[in-house]
Amino acid sequence: MYSPDSTYYIDMDSYGLEILEYKDGSLEYMGREVDIKVYLVKAAEEDSSAIELMMCGTSCFPEEAYWEDKSTVSILGMSYNDRTEKVYPTLWKYNIKTNSFVKFLAQQDVNNTGDENYFEKYRLQKILSSK
Repeated sequence: MYSPDSTYYIDMDSYGLEILEYKDGSLEYMGREVDIKVYLVKAAEEDSSAIELMMCGTSCFPEEAYWEDKSTVSILGMSYNDRTEKVYPTLWKYNIKTNSFVKFLAQQDVNNTGDENYFEKYRLQKILSSK
């Protein structure tokens, strides 16, 4: 997901994602690590550096990202609370100009979605069909 001015993009999938490419160009999903990393990548060819914004294990699940403006990215997902043993909708915001990262946690928990996996149901299909 590129920033409005295409200076940066958010990489939510390259860490721990295993995709096999066959000789005919078709792709097959082989699995992914439990850990998920979200990177902010500078897209300029002369300086394609990356900043790790998030590292989630089993306690948080970033699902989608969008740019609010050219300097603020929002990441939507879920967080697991060990104390309550419940899952809560979560919004993480990162501002490039101020280098601030803020987490907003909903007060209302959500029902566990069971085997329903947002990544596999929605984002993975975009990745596999982009070839």
